[in-house]
Amino acid sequence: VARQYDDAVTVAGVEAVSKVLGAPWDAALELYGAHFVAYVYEGGYGRMLRSMGDNLQDFLHNVNHMHQYLERHFRESSFPVWGVEPEGPNSFILSYSSSRGLALKGIIKGLLSEAARQLFRQKVDVEELDETRAGFLLTLRVVTTALPENEWPTPRSVDAEHKKNASLWHQCLASVGRTGLPSLTSGVASSVWTAASEGLLGACLAPQGASAAAAATFDEPSEEAADETAQARGPSPLLSSKEQCYLDGLAAKVRQDPQRAGDVLMRAAPAATVCAEWKDAASLDSARVFWETYAGDTRYFSLSRCAPRAARFVSHSWRPPRDWAQVMGEQANYAEIKATELTIVAQDIFAKSQGRSESLRAAETGVADGLGSWKDVLFWVDKCCIPQGHPLIKEYFSRLEDFIQRSDGMVVLLSWQYFERLWCIYEWASFLVYHSASNVQICVDYFLKPATQQLYLNSVEKFSVASAQCDVESDRAILRAKIAQHFNSETCFEKFAKVTAVALLAQTAVRRAGRNKSEYEAEFAPWIQMAERLGFQRLVAALRTARPMAWRVEAMRDSKDC
Repeated sequence: VARQYDDAVTVAGVEAVSKVLGAPWDAALELYGAHFVAYVYEGGYGRMLRSMGDNLQDFLHNVNHMHQYLERHFRESSFPVWGVEPEGPNSFILSYSSSRGLALKGIIKGLLSEAARQLFRQKVDVEELDETRAGFLLTLRVVTTALPENEWPTPRSVDAEHKKNASLWHQCLASVGRTGLPSLTSGVASSVWTAASEGLLGACLAPQGASAAAAATFDEPSEEAADETAQARGPSPLLSSKEQCYLDGLAAKVRQDPQRAGDVLMRAAPAATVCAEWKDAASLDSARVFWETYAGDTRYFSLSRCAPRAARFVSHSWRPPRDWAQVMGEQANYAEIKATELTIVAQDIFAKSQGRSESLRAAETGVADGLGSWKDVLFWVDKCCIPQGHPLIKEYFSRLEDFIQRSDGMVVLLSWQYFERLWCIYEWASFLVYHSASNVQICVDYFLKPATQQLYLNSVEKFSVASAQCDVESDRAILRAKIAQHFNSETCFEKFAKVTAVALLAQTAVRRAGRNKSEYEAEFAPWIQMAERLGFQRLVAALRTARPMAWRVEAMRDSKDC
């Protein structure tokens, strides 16, 4: 578990099963496939598997993406490629390709049957078609029907060793990292970002001392508007005398020395308070409550602590997209996915911190000395780093850029409505003013799928300050004043937001585009086409230098030479 095995070991294991059970080779492979799904499901990851789709078709789409991530971790491995085409209400066409040819095709039926049984209470009939889809080795028609109630799977108790091994399997998946492109593409990643930002940053940003011009463009939001914003963000519970005294003390320090306000107000929350693993049901339930709504009280402020820096500034939309259940399925919980995606980020940060020199770790205070586990990684999350229910909240809102600068990186939990939210896109653009794009981690893998790709493309292409959404309308005046202060115009701000969004999302898409030509056309080409429509010619030229299929072949060859 949690390491790569030679194919000969797998084959030997299946042969042993075949001999012991007296089962033919294909039947033994089918049993092997079914056992693997049941093993992971019963080992504590049923909740995660259920979140990967509301039906077998969507689930298989996401398994395809999961294989791409695993392939980046197990560099000598080659995972199969699935092609999924809807056919009827209860049937679809499934195509299969593998570098092993059809030697292990017997596993397919076992995987399909157990996934349908465990996740959707269905059974499948699988028919091999005479005509194979282009680019694949095998094409099947899969028909699903409801499983009789007396055949529904029943929960089985599993021992600690089983759960541990299932946990290690998931750690392999987590450790593929969501931090950018494989190293082989870093040169192109750099050229993409250079093309996106060179000449644009200076043209878009307002010069130092331009605040007077900004004030002439937009009226500074009134005290009444700021008060309305603070009150509308959720309940303002009565503070205990101790909490009131503490926050009043912070306010006094800010008044006494406004230049050091950032030092006084900067806070961060340990990952243990806002993250959860799929296998930890109790922590996941708690994290789900936290991420379900922005509305909070002083309990959440107490989750954070004073910190000179945070490892990551967390940017996301609190509300799920309006069409969430329709697109993602009833089983996918938006709050749970955010909590678990952030866990992967924390685990990745912690793993990297263990390989760094002490001096470098000390320089990055968000992952400072004394980091005992991923749960100690510090995040800036507005809900627990801003004191709701106290007048000091206005001071926190006014210093958002300061908190961004005091974060080593930004993690974006990127649903397709992110670019429709004005606060979100302002955080995005502001971070990229102060930091390199290499310090942005985009968590989009759970959200970006065939059914949502066009939603992402539309939200980026159509973004405008005027049409962007604000939960509290008075926020718009605050944000327009900020935009006017830091950018030459709203048009410049919108252009900067769009070109950086296309550049970073295209870098994410290129990871998915390396297995065959059809994936290149489906995953990566649409971002080049949109860059062309928006007139970002230098970005188009940089993106066209990408050769993901050749990179994948080269990376696999290099890994075998190591």
